[in-house]
Amino acid sequence: MKQKEKFIQDFYKIQSELALLSKQKKRVESQLTLTTKALEELPKISDKKVYKIINNVLIQKNTVDVIGELNEKKVKLSSQLTSLEEDLEKGITKLKKMGLDFNGTHKSNLDNFDFDENRNSSEYILRPFDLFN
Repeated sequence: MKQKEKFIQDFYKIQSELALLSKQKKRVESQLTLTTKALEELPKISDKKVYKIINNVLIQKNTVDVIGELNEKKVKLSSQLTSLEEDLEKGITKLKKMGLDFNGTHKSNLDNFDFDENRNSSEYILRPFDLFN
């Protein structure tokens, strides 16, 4: 019985990590989209100065400097997104491995479960008992 309880505990832990990673991925994707749109719009501005909000203070900055900052931010966000996607894939793989065979007696239904990271993170809810016939 202990082994099954540990399995269920590990299963829920990985599942909650997947939900958290999914939320983080959506946040990073949103920031990346906004940054990309800003980078597309800034060159269209005829002024050499733009305004930027820093800690609730509006300051005037050189447009070229802001474009440089946004390019750096875009690179960092792209790197974060790649890392989150890799972590999501690792978690999904762990869950699939857990479901392949538990204690040599149960077959998994996990391969039939759709792990779409674009789903709402609450849709990742899957009971460990759903893994077994």
